[in-house]
Amino acid sequence: KAQFITALAVEARMKGLAFPVMACAGSGNQGLVATIPIVEMARRMGSSEDHLLRALALSYLTTIYIKTYTGLLSPICGCGVAAAVGAGCGIVFLMGGDTSQIETQINNMIGAMAGIICDGAKSGCSLKALMAVGLAIDSSYLSMENVQIPAGDGILGKDVKETLRNLHEIIEEG
Repeated sequence: KAQFITALAVEARMKGLAFPVMACAGSGNQGLVATIPIVEMARRMGSSEDHLLRALALSYLTTIYIKTYTGLLSPICGCGVAAAVGAGCGIVFLMGGDTSQIETQINNMIGAMAGIICDGAKSGCSLKALMAVGLAIDSSYLSMENVQIPAGDGILGKDVKETLRNLHEIIEEG
């Protein structure tokens, strides 16, 4: 349901329908991806409003932090490589995950999503958002079990900062 609602919201936005959205890091689509999956998961889990708000704050702050490495305009999909990563962190938080599980979520998501290209805001964004949200949810469950892509695989570093520096290098250097 989280994937479906997020994809519909992104598609509506790309079609120009007049619905308000909450932007994150300068993007309405990123705001949708950083918000809707967490709200849907919190509903499903029966989370308190306070827990939901903390998860949303973590999602937005993580998204914004990643965007400091990727830039506001980037050749990679901000919904997949920033907002869905943030959403996944919020979901891990809702599940009771600790800092190491949240870091695992960030590394796993960036390791899986870094190659998704952005060619501007278009109808295809809804499919990218659908896939990114699905991966964020699946990766959240894996992170809670401490399943992690090993450092050195692809662009993954020994910690989140090194992974983000590697991501930045790909964006800047190609």
